[in-house]
Amino acid sequence: MKKKLVTTLMALVLTLSLAMPAFAYTEYGLLYDATDLLDTDFASTMGENTMYAFTERNAVEIRVDVVDDLEDETIEDYARIFYDQYEYGYSGTDNGYLLMLFLTEDDTGLAYHDYCVICGGDDQEFLSGSLPSLETALDQWLNEAAWSGDLNQDNVSFQAAIQLYVALTDEYLSGGTGGEPAAETEPGAPIGEESDLSTPCVQDTAGLLTAQEWEELEQKAREISQQYQCGVYITTVDDYQDYAGTIRDCAKGIYQQLALGYGSGKDGIMLTLSMADRDYWLLAYGDFGNTALTDYGRDAMSKEFLDNFAENDWYGGFSDYLEACAVYLQAAQDGNPVDVGSDSKPLTMGQKVLGAYGIALAVGLVIAFLVCRSFKAKMRTAVEAAEAEEYVPAGGVDIHVRQDHFLHTTTSRRKISKDSDSGGTTVDSDGFSGSGGKF
Repeated sequence: MKKKLVTTLMALVLTLSLAMPAFAYTEYGLLYDATDLLDTDFASTMGENTMYAFTERNAVEIRVDVVDDLEDETIEDYARIFYDQYEYGYSGTDNGYLLMLFLTEDDTGLAYHDYCVICGGDDQEFLSGSLPSLETALDQWLNEAAWSGDLNQDNVSFQAAIQLYVALTDEYLSGGTGGEPAAETEPGAPIGEESDLSTPCVQDTAGLLTAQEWEELEQKAREISQQYQCGVYITTVDDYQDYAGTIRDCAKGIYQQLALGYGSGKDGIMLTLSMADRDYWLLAYGDFGNTALTDYGRDAMSKEFLDNFAENDWYGGFSDYLEACAVYLQAAQDGNPVDVGSDSKPLTMGQKVLGAYGIALAVGLVIAFLVCRSFKAKMRTAVEAAEAEEYVPAGGVDIHVRQDHFLHTTTSRRKISKDSDSGGTTVDSDGFSGSGGKF
């Protein structure tokens, strides 16, 4: 009896010891992390907001599973087991995508091993048309070299891959859900070839935006980028010191590592926020990017969004930034970039306020004129008196004497120096221009 009890207890201990690794995972809605080492803010924003919004909009479920053990299966077979066993896919059709990553912990962070993307459901044949181009795009972030740094760099690679995965599948499906491809999209056609934007324009690592806000800003940024053939980007990080020694180097590093920019010249404009100490950096790259965003123009553009950020209005600030980018890029395209001495200078906030007051004042004067005119019409029965005494009240006039003595006056003068700034853009040896500060 005692021997049987010991055997039972040993079996229980062994079972629990084998089961312990299964508890070391975290689920963030549609994103599953078995390593428990990924950035929690980013994972929760994507898995619980962005990917759910994608699913409802396209009627196609999108998932990400990060595993640390394939249990002697190939990653494709393991992904299919997950998809079928856990009944992935949109309700009623089972349509869905699953990106599975095989990662394990190492001395520096996470070691990359393999990945795959599968799809399923009633419209699997159509959905699979996007896989070749999607995998080609993901290869730039899902490889051993991209995961050879520290944990922070591994998370940057992960975030870039996931946002790219969501953005490109969304682009493929837009206008063509329900089993019928979009009229302008053939299954298997290269994703992003027409737009030349293989990476999402909005990289919200700090999690400042809701899913809907991210989608609206992403769409607007892509439209502007495509219209002017110059990438327009937004990036947010928790702390730039996790990436580089300065906010400037952090912004430049993100631009280079994510291979941002439009066309062969990699033209682009990017606004980066670092939330730890509320730093920002506004940069430009490429011939057209640097032409559109002059030294004077950067200072003027910053005023468009800093007032929003001061009140923690992130969506409003980013929206104003994108609108300003469209104005500046149009001016540069017309050959008259916003700069010192140009006639395309945008209105400052003070000028906008004064303009609004001016309009209100004009309307008020018109109304006052009409009211006074109405009063005057009612007083036409009044008759002018012939004698001055008729204007004196019955009790007479009580006049008090008042004397004013002029003593002295003071005049002060200040020399106003002329602005000798000749305009243009100061570009560093790496091809970047930029400036920043606090918000």
